[in-house]
Amino acid sequence: NHPLESYDAHSRATFPSNVIVAAEPFYERLVVAETNKIHWSFPGKPDVFPTDSDTDVSHVGDEVYGLVVWPPGMIIVNRDSVYEWHGNIFEGESQDWVLSRSGSRHGNYASKTIIKTPYGIPLVNPEGLFMYLPGQGVDQPIDWAM
Repeated sequence: NHPLESYDAHSRATFPSNVIVAAEPFYERLVVAETNKIHWSFPGKPDVFPTDSDTDVSHVGDEVYGLVVWPPGMIIVNRDSVYEWHGNIFEGESQDWVLSRSGSRHGNYASKTIIKTPYGIPLVNPEGLFMYLPGQGVDQPIDWAM
């Protein structure tokens, strides 16, 4: 791992505005999303975002609508898709994180409904209501609610 001083960090002027923020820390990091990109802070330094600590999630137009910490990973819910992000080293040459698109056939059109429940993460879209099952990478219809 490299010391904090060896990284270029975003200033307030260069940091994106109007971001979505994860409700809890992810491996002591603050994770935020803007459009289809996620950014993460240094561990224990929620105000320091290295300029190279970001990655695209999906394609332009499939915006991130929610970030849910679901140990041992994070679930990234987009408008048309769901991704799972795993790993615990996010900086330097020994990075081990992996971002992968899940097998979910649905995303979520209602950003304020993206919550962690004991059963999974509900997805609301024009095709109905679905429950995303983290770790299994699939969604299932919530038949009793349709």
